[in-house]
Amino acid sequence: MLPDLGPLPPPSPSGSRGSPDPEEDSAAEEEEDEEEEEEEEDEPEEDTGKKRRASARRKNPAKSSKRDAGSGDEGQGGGEGSRQKDLSDPRRKRGRPPRVDTPMEIRVKNVLKALRKLKDEGDGRLRISTFEKLPEKKEFPEYFQEIKDPIALDIIRKNVKRREYKTFDHFIADMELMFENAKSFNEDDSDVYGDAVILQEEMRKAAEVERAKKDEDITGGEEGERGNKPTRLPLEKVEHRGETYRVGDWIHIINPNDPNKPTVGQIFRTWKDHEGQIWINACWYYRPEQTVHWAEKKFYADEVVKTGQYRDHHIDEVLSKCFVMFFTRYSRGRPKGIDEKKCPIYVCESRYNEIEKHFNKIKTWKSCIPDEVRGQDYELDAFEKQQVLKKLPSPILHLLPENAEEGHPLPDAKMGVENAPPIIGAVFKRARRDNVSLLLLRFYGVHCCGSLVQFKV
Repeated sequence: MLPDLGPLPPPSPSGSRGSPDPEEDSAAEEEEDEEEEEEEEDEPEEDTGKKRRASARRKNPAKSSKRDAGSGDEGQGGGEGSRQKDLSDPRRKRGRPPRVDTPMEIRVKNVLKALRKLKDEGDGRLRISTFEKLPEKKEFPEYFQEIKDPIALDIIRKNVKRREYKTFDHFIADMELMFENAKSFNEDDSDVYGDAVILQEEMRKAAEVERAKKDEDITGGEEGERGNKPTRLPLEKVEHRGETYRVGDWIHIINPNDPNKPTVGQIFRTWKDHEGQIWINACWYYRPEQTVHWAEKKFYADEVVKTGQYRDHHIDEVLSKCFVMFFTRYSRGRPKGIDEKKCPIYVCESRYNEIEKHFNKIKTWKSCIPDEVRGQDYELDAFEKQQVLKKLPSPILHLLPENAEEGHPLPDAKMGVENAPPIIGAVFKRARRDNVSLLLLRFYGVHCCGSLVQFKV
């Protein structure tokens, strides 16, 4: 018997249609994990979080990572032989896009790597860790009054990751600014001032070494690929069959498992290999019938879901362009200048976890798209009146076995060739929850075993 906890709060607009879906959790945690994984991919292995004023407190860099469990990809057979085989396959599964750095970006990373080697002779701390973040405004308001252009290493790294630096000198200028700010604000005999002087001198030496290198002597590739490190020359754009493709473009890719349903993806990388072949890396988006879900789950028409699959494809596998919109904008209009007859438009609301076989509603759309285009937006041709999006029953509901029961193991999707989505997904039976009880659980919590248990919304 549930206690009387007063009237229910108004329902969320996005969840007002149909019954609440027990598979759809808050995406905040998963999005944070994905963001952390992306940051960790580019983060150096160093202590972080020390404040500019030589605070003794540091963040613990050791974090649990869902990278291995969530991607379900490399080395699943176990053993070094399996790993070497995976590394030699240009289309192997990935949990994130490959690194494809320009010679300028490699120079930048080499300078940062050189600075990470400098340690204090006394306590062994990394000198660069002092410059990781700006001081807290509440703790040091005078810093922001005195320093007109505050900048820290985390800001510089984010600029590197998002390819804000168009030249090596632009990056060096920001590094110089960071060290000059530290020298200007701190006393000459302070540890921070001393660190700034030593690091600035080392940075200038490293920068000169990098400037002396020829572009052709600097190879791009993916770290961890022992011995034969493939050379990848990043491309700003790719011309193919009369179309121009760039990072951020939505595309249809050949689907050998079902030619009538091309794979929907978004380009994250474009490059040319050492043989002159052109490649793209795309994040796959599955159609509802390619997922495993409970029998009563409903989907929008033309819905796709974001996966954790980032796959390499030869440019010849790219068929045409398409477009994917976040569901909050999909109901308000369509991208200006796009002909839906030539460029199909899909709607996306959720991420799909293939391992757990569940869906998480996306909290922020920008967390799903490439860094290079997060600051861009498209113009919307707005509808006269916002549309009400209705959800439809599962397109593979007929696959539910007649003898399916709640306690049965979750089924698997039917797989086909390696570098394509499943041939067909599957459905399973799950106990339907009472709507009122579920809302109470989500918004208020319930008394359990004599104590109040709170549930995140």
